[in-house]
Amino acid sequence: MDLVNERPHPVDYVHPNGRKATIDFIWGEPGSSTQRVIIVWLNECGRYTRIGEELGAWITFDDARKCGIDLATRLLGR
Repeated sequence: MDLVNERPHPVDYVHPNGRKATIDFIWGEPGSSTQRVIIVWLNECGRYTRIGEELGAWITFDDARKCGIDLATRLLGR
């Protein structure tokens, strides 16, 4: 997936323990070298609580998505 053609979008995630989260992304303009942010929101009964974030410089949305899933797995497994 190339950011020049496709913008990041929120990703819903369900941990093996049944807890749900939404992984959201703050991204600069395509092709820019700006810092990117992954935010993980806990989703309990339709209420969202911010439980973590990670800063990085991912080039592709696919790489950021994988990192976001790893982060959500760690946070929800506590």
